[in-house]
Amino acid sequence: MIYPLLIGVVSAYGTGKLIRARSMYAASLAGSPASVVNLPMAQVHVHDLARHVVPQVAPDASLDDVSSLMLRNPGDLVFVVNKDGIYEGAIYPEDFLAVRRQMEERKGAVPADAGSLVRTGAPVLDAGTHLTDALKLFEQTHLPAFPVVWKNTGRLDGVLYRNALFQVITEMMKRESGGDVGM
Repeated sequence: MIYPLLIGVVSAYGTGKLIRARSMYAASLAGSPASVVNLPMAQVHVHDLARHVVPQVAPDASLDDVSSLMLRNPGDLVFVVNKDGIYEGAIYPEDFLAVRRQMEERKGAVPADAGSLVRTGAPVLDAGTHLTDALKLFEQTHLPAFPVVWKNTGRLDGVLYRNALFQVITEMMKRESGGDVGM
């Protein structure tokens, strides 16, 4: 059984190289954390790791719009930005679910719009923040993700996930130590 599998793998690899096919993961890896792993840690900023295509709505978006985004992006934050792309806040999945439960229990009392669901006082990372400072913030708050905003313009840059940050730091530590990092 192993020999036919080996033949299949080698022929698929050869065919892919011949027709110059891109990996099915090529689009997701372009500009990904994998591209910054080889840089010195001091040169890597939050902007380099942030996911830049994020679910976002206007402050006056309806709850149905927010719900639709939550269903298409389960577990993700939904960002509230104005028409100029200025960050106004984030809607966390657990906050949205709590509001939905309250609506079902009370049969009404619907918040007016997406702007009314924004978590107040939620921390934001500046896009120019170094990885070590971002790591400290994640450890202090235990949140799964942070909005990344350009401090000088207020524009939303993306989102940084806790797992992505830990993965990149682990890979950098492996590289610098020359081997595996035990956890």
